[in-house]
Amino acid sequence: MALVLMACVLLVANHSTLAQPQAKPTGEMRWALYVTLAPSWFDPGEVVGLITPFWVLYAIHDALVKPMPGNLMAPSLAEAWTVSADQLVYEFTLRQGLKFHNGDPFTAEDVKFSFLRYKGSKQLRDQVREVEIVDPYRLRFHLHTPWPDFMTYYGTLATGAAWIVEGYWRKVPHVKRLVFKSVPESATRMAMLKRGEVDVAYLLDAPLAEEVKRDPKLKLAFSGGIGIFFLDYFDQWDPKSPWHDKRVRLAANYAIDRAALSEAETLGASPPTGDIVPRTFEFALPIEPYPYDPAKAKQLLAEAGYPNGFEAGELHQIPPYFSMGEAIINYLGAVEIKLKLRPMERAAFFSAWQTKQLRGLCVCASALYGNAASRLSEIVPSDGAYAYGGYPDIDALYKQQAVELDHSKRATLLYKIQQLLHERVRFGPLYQYIWPSGIGPRVEEAALMLIDPYPWSAPLEEVRLKPE
Repeated sequence: MALVLMACVLLVANHSTLAQPQAKPTGEMRWALYVTLAPSWFDPGEVVGLITPFWVLYAIHDALVKPMPGNLMAPSLAEAWTVSADQLVYEFTLRQGLKFHNGDPFTAEDVKFSFLRYKGSKQLRDQVREVEIVDPYRLRFHLHTPWPDFMTYYGTLATGAAWIVEGYWRKVPHVKRLVFKSVPESATRMAMLKRGEVDVAYLLDAPLAEEVKRDPKLKLAFSGGIGIFFLDYFDQWDPKSPWHDKRVRLAANYAIDRAALSEAETLGASPPTGDIVPRTFEFALPIEPYPYDPAKAKQLLAEAGYPNGFEAGELHQIPPYFSMGEAIINYLGAVEIKLKLRPMERAAFFSAWQTKQLRGLCVCASALYGNAASRLSEIVPSDGAYAYGGYPDIDALYKQQAVELDHSKRATLLYKIQQLLHERVRFGPLYQYIWPSGIGPRVEEAALMLIDPYPWSAPLEEVRLKPE
């Protein structure tokens, strides 16, 4: 499956908006993606709780405000925005002179329509009382109550609510034709890169990454920094499950050598972590990763009544990182926590995860953008889309921080939530994911990590091929 984008078709803005004349886009650049593109990813209104669809959104859509190089909340289709003194009204001034690919002008009506049809982030939708169109290029979002995270959700990649079907306007891209191919097998991506069939092969496993390093024609690049892998003990809420005992969950954490896992999976590029919130996020609490101590793990299991370990059922590994799941099974098996890997296709996994159909242990991941509050939103509160349970006191703290306007007091609340999650061993954080990709000899600029953190090539108008 391939997604082909023609830059010459997408250049539909008034050219007076361009900073300076540029040469016409030329050539074709090709990427090998590691998952199959889902049809819903082409529609901003369908994006729910995942960062992966922004592959497509950055390619064929635009947003009022979005992460860009040097600014994680950069004005885009909106030139500016203001907040009322009571923090109940956000007013956006839209960029004028922009058109859709069919020639229709971009106006406030399009922004309102896109927001009202957006299906994700119930929290965002519930906070907005009204979207008022002031004139064709101004609109106001009226909130029910002051909410400090409105722009965190509306102005970053936490949701697709601010994304509109739109063409390029910022600058003329360097490359005329962009081709994205779904190639689930890492070895096939590598082979295509070596044959020159693609210019960028995303997400190579460690042995193939080493092969790229040895090839003088290729370049190894690392990107990521947004996603964090963690253990989620789905059965911890069941009093009859061994995972209900905090000592068992703690034992699983001590049983895993995170540094060695990072070396085996990403050539050591992924730093081990003790929290599910990236340290660079606002309100993140720095927590050191658990040390590797299998003897301590066995001691804890014995104290919990499992001196000979136990049959732990299935391990669900977020696709396509199945080698990681196998490594986790080996680490836990060494302390007699016995698991069987249950591989699933990506769409089936996310559907089963969200509908609470999975049991046992999960090597899950979250890459939700924003700050600590948005990162926790889907997996910590009891009503989170991917939460299988929760704690009443943490639920209360989460609701309290969501309406706290004093920055210092809000930070204290979010630090306390993260500390409680750590003390109760709610999760088993593994590492902050940074992964290797292969870059072919034709590429001058792959645009990886120009937006930091953002793991894929973006903005795509910045990718360049070497002159022929």
